[in-house]
Amino acid sequence: MNDPHVATLTYRVLATEDFEFKDAPPLEFDAQAFTGRLADSLLTLTVKQHVPTEAEARAIADPFIAAWEIHAGASLGRPDFRLRYEGAQILDRAPAPGTHALHLTATAHASASAHLKVTRHEYPPAPAQFAVTPEVEVLWERYCRYLAGKEPLLSMAYFCLTILERQDRRAAAQHFGIEYAVLNKLGELTSTRGDDVTARKMTAKTILLTGSERVWIEAAIKAIILHLGTRGRGATLLMATLPPP
Repeated sequence: MNDPHVATLTYRVLATEDFEFKDAPPLEFDAQAFTGRLADSLLTLTVKQHVPTEAEARAIADPFIAAWEIHAGASLGRPDFRLRYEGAQILDRAPAPGTHALHLTATAHASASAHLKVTRHEYPPAPAQFAVTPEVEVLWERYCRYLAGKEPLLSMAYFCLTILERQDRRAAAQHFGIEYAVLNKLGELTSTRGDDVTARKMTAKTILLTGSERVWIEAAIKAIILHLGTRGRGATLLMATLPPP
């Protein structure tokens, strides 16, 4: 190609063994680097600026895709919204006479049968502002391990707390814009609750985790992930926004 230009990138929403989107209305949005349309499980990103290679276009789009997946997962409470790269449409803005001005790329994927159980009828909205910071990435990965049964709730939550509290709890609350009471309650529950299997540590005062406390810990971790990805807006994550423990 004489003057290649990546016009669009496509991603496909993946169905899993226990989840699918079905009959969801089309979703359109306008982001900083591209416009997007998600319909029939196929996402098309139209690049706004001139980008000559597929690799450069993906370097712009993939971080947005990752942020969307995590934002949707923390909002829904499950990592169900996953997007797989499919290919690109590349135009030649100065084709030689008699040659094609359009080139399509595609990525091969193995197919697998799916046993679908949960269905959603609406796509999660694309986040207007959400950054996958190192803290967001680590907290989400540990939360997904918990959901997959690979890690107990209390040890996962305590690890997430220590990621924030690299100095001390009050400094972390101020730095990340999280009310001190939220971090303090998370520290209390992860240190004093559980049994022989689930407790992070056993003491003479360790007691069983109640159902409402489990719900609170899950809600707190998800809220912290969403807050960390958007904390540039200056908002504070308050105890009052979480369910009662």
